[in-house]
Parts: sequence; C-alpha cells; structure tokens
Amino acid sequence: MSATIITMEDFKAAAQQAEQAAQFVRRPVSVLVHWSESGAWGEEELCTFSDFEARALGVAMSYADGGYLKTKITVTFDDGETYQTRIDLAAGDELGFAHHCAGMISFYETDKGRDYYQRMDMIDLINFVKGIDFGAAAQRLAEQERDAALAVQIAKEKAAEAKKQAEAAAEQAYKAEIERLKTAPEFAHLAQIGSGASGKEVAKNIRAQLKKAFAKDYQGCKFSVRCQRGGWSTSIYISWTDGPTRAQVRAEIDQFKGGRYNVRIPVKLNSDSGICEHHFRKVCGQGFFEQKLSFEGRHLFDSLNKPAAKRSAAVVDPRRWNRTVHLTSEYVH
Repeated sequence: MSATIITMEDFKAAAQQAEQAAQFVRRPVSVLVHWSESGAWGEEELCTFSDFEARALGVAMSYADGGYLKTKITVTFDDGETYQTRIDLAAGDELGFAHHCAGMISFYETDKGRDYYQRMDMIDLINFVKGIDFGAAAQRLAEQERDAALAVQIAKEKAAEAKKQAEAAAEQAYKAEIERLKTAPEFAHLAQIGSGASGKEVAKNIRAQLKKAFAKDYQGCKFSVRCQRGGWSTSIYISWTDGPTRAQVRAEIDQFKGGRYNVRIPVKLNSDSGICEHHFRKVCGQGFFEQKLSFEGRHLFDSLNKPAAKRSAAVVDPRRWNRTVHLTSEYVH
C-alpha cells in the first residue's frame, strides 16, 4: 500500500483553489464593443470574450510609447449579468478586461484602494468582480504583464535614441550654419564677439546695423546708441530725430534677440513719453558667435524664428545678461 505525501504549500494552494472555486459564480461569455479609439472594432461590435481579449492584448502591446486607447464595452456573463465599463488599452496600462478587473482587485487590497471604494460606495462592484472566473485568461496575466513591461522599456529606449539622433543632427546643422555666417556678406558689417561681450560692444553692432539699414532711405538721420548698466542687466538706449518710424527701428533691433526669446514677454508702450520698452533675456547674435547656448535655447529660438542663425548680431552669455532696449524719438510715430 502506497501513500501520497502532500506538503503544506500544496495543501494551502489546494485550499485556495477550492475557496476560489466556491467564490466564482460567473464566467464572461461575450463582449459588446460600443466604441474604441483603437479602430480594432467597429461600433457596437459583438464578439466572444476570448476573441475580445486576444484583440485587446494586440492593441495594447502595439501602443507602448505612452498614452492609451479608450475602449467602452459591455461584458455579458453566463449567469445573465452584464457589466459596462471603459478600459484603457496600452502596454503601460490595461491589457484587456481580465487585466482591468485584476487591477481593480489589486488596488482594492491596498489601504488607499479600500478607502476609495468604500467612499464611492462600490464594495458591491468589487464583490461582483471577485466572483468572475476568467479561467485561462487569469493564468496568462503574469506573463502578459512581463511582456508588456518589456515592450514599454523597448519603446522608451527607441524614443531616447531617436531623440538623441535628432538632437545630434540639429546640433550639426546649427554649427554648420554658424560657420557659414562667419563669412556671410550680409553680416560683414557686424563685429564677431563672444560670450564676454559688454554692452558697449553690443551697442556698437546695433549702431552698425541701424546705419546699414537706413543710410540710403534716410540720409542724414543719426542714431544715438548708448548703454546703461544696472545690477545684473544692461539697458541700451536708442534715440533719433525724424527718419524711420519706431516700428522700422524696432524691426532691426529685434534681430538682436537671444535664443531664449519668449513671445509672452510683454511689450510696454508709453504713448506719453514716446518710450518703447521691450524686455528680452539677452542680446543675441546666434552667429556672432556664442557657442555656449543650451540646446533647449536653440530649439525654442528655431521654433519661433525660422531663420535662427540669421537673427544675429552680438552675443552674450545667456546665464549672465539681461537686456532692456529703450527706443526714443522726438515725436511719436
């Protein structure tokens, strides 16, 4: 006569299975998909539960780079009960209805989750979900979660590599344009100054730019360009009599904006005094010739002013300088 030895672990597992078998009172039979952002189902499409879970998993695994695809469904069970919900399909979110329910139960088993469901008076819903027998679908959840986590990790690595390559390409193109501008004839009248540029050097370039821009159409018009240092910032004052309008002069001055120019920085006009104040972070010269600008700064500049490196004149270190330009004239245009 032989005897079968049962370990305590086997005994506990068998007891747990028996308890679950007694707890399970329903099995999912079909799923009515009302709509889905994924396009994997038509509106009001009815399918078997196993078919829905297979397609849902495929949709989720293909969406691993962030976000999710909302899908509204009604599940019908073999006891005649129905459950309508919305699941968010993504490798980093929900993989199907079985995974959706497992997540609810897992959250409920935490202190935060239990408090949430109690406050929302949803304990009956948790008991309903606990009574669902997912069969083989439940047994595959752990493996599916591992595969989904791997898919998310791969997607993140690919995105990081793509971003790195794009930044490298943009950096290379930027440096190439910098080199081109060093000998560009349209900027030959400007001095090439580096990160240690003073307000006087910047003013000299502004003066040269204004002279070049208006010497032909406004002969005899002279511009006064002077600097005033205050704390960590430098103000550049530009004044002239008659000649071009403030708008025309300002168009030339705007070329000296830095790479971190923000369109939301306010422009203040005082019609009484005829003073126009335009605050910006630094007097630029993307090409003349500061190469310590952050990549973020170049990206913001390029997106706001397409010919980025052409918006050039004089450069200062963006970490040190803040410029205020005051345009004054003897009459208001």
